Amino acid sequence: DPLTEGQDLHCTNIRNEAAYYTCISQIIQQSYPPLPTQSSPFIYFMGDSHCIPPAWQSIKYKNKTRVIHPILSTGTKIWHLREEGKFYPKHDFYSSISQIPSASEVIFCFGEIDCREALLLCVEKGKYDTLESAMDKLIDIYVELLMGLREKYHWKIYVHPVMPVLDITRDIVMQFNEHLSKRLLNIPKLQWCHFVEELLVEIEGEKKLNSKYGKYMYVNICCKKYLESDIHICVC
Repeated sequence: DPLTEGQDLHCTNIRNEAAYYTCISQIIQQSYPPLPTQSSPFIYFMGDSHCIPPAWQSIKYKNKTRVIHPILSTGTKIWHLREEGKFYPKHDFYSSISQIPSASEVIFCFGEIDCREALLLCVEKGKYDTLESAMDKLIDIYVELLMGLREKYHWKIYVHPVMPVLDITRDIVMQFNEHLSKRLLNIPKLQWCHFVEELLVEIEGEKKLNSKYGKYMYVNICCKKYLESDIHICVC
């Protein structure tokens, strides 16, 4: 993209805006297959801006095609969604989910912003003794939220892993995914999508995001095949 190439905008104060622009720019440049007919049912993808890359793509499982319907809640942290939370992203979240019909299939993808902006800071400020205890608290909030939504709306819920897109937060993200996946093993009503390791390659002893799946702050639509495969396993 000539507007961003060579500009190192990810090192500036507008890095989040630049990453968002880059994500949209890359999506526009992709060649997409035709959308299925209007009769194809939706599977809803509720999340922060990481729900954008797979938006309106189709996945197939149980011999039927579903269209991924994005439900965007920009900038929302799991921490915002705790019961006593009052910050405006929580209100945006509940306004957004009002679009999802009862008895729908819903993918939830939250936690990347918590891993990037909050977890280490909370430990440094002494709010938690360890990173693990901070993660456990966050997962408590997430699981309680999802179980409440499942009971209220009768949704079938899939939990998407936090995307390990940034070098600087990848270790924390993968630790969080590991803690979350272990918790969900004991909660069969919430289905964990476990494909996140497939997105990484080892380079000089470090785990990196495979460049064919994305760069900067977002993955691309090539990851859809893993999501499709995991959901197929969950429902079979």
